[in-house]
Amino acid sequence: MSLISMTQHLDMLRAIAGRTRLPIVADIDTGYGNAINVIHAITEYERAGASAVVIEDKTFPKITSLVADGGQHLLRVEELQGKIEAAITARSDPDFLVIARTEALIASLGEAEALHRAARLCGGWRGHDPDPFEKGKSFRDRKLFARLDRSGAAGDRAERLP
Repeated sequence: MSLISMTQHLDMLRAIAGRTRLPIVADIDTGYGNAINVIHAITEYERAGASAVVIEDKTFPKITSLVADGGQHLLRVEELQGKIEAAITARSDPDFLVIARTEALIASLGEAEALHRAARLCGGWRGHDPDPFEKGKSFRDRKLFARLDRSGAAGDRAERLP
C-alpha cells in the first residue's frame, strides 16, 4: 500500500520542481485507480512539474513488491493499455512522457509473460517507453530487456530525456 497520498506526493514534486530545471520522472504506481483516475493524475502531475510518469500493471490498491508474500496481482494487459491511452490523451504537452512498467517478473509470471506484456504495452504508441523491470533485478533480467529492445518489440521507442 502507498504510505503517502497523491496530494502529499504532488506537494513534494512541486517542492522539487521549484528548485531544479532537471526533468523529473514521477512514479505514480498504478495511476491511483482506473483510467478516470489516471486522467486526473496526469493533469495534476504535469501541472506540478513532472516531465514524465511511470505507471505499472499492478492492481489498485497496490501492494508493494517489498512485502513478503505480498500477493502480486497484475491487471489484464488490456486494462493497463487503457490507462496508458488515457494518460497519453490527458497530457497537454506532447513531450510529457508516459512510461509503462510491467511487474510480471516480480509476480513470478516468468520471462515469456514479461516479454508478452512489454511488447503489448509498446504497441506503437509514441511518447512512452517500457521499463519492465523493477529495482534489484538481476543482470539476466536486464539482458532480457535488452533482447526485447533489439528484437524490435519495443516498436517506435520514445526519445530519452536528457
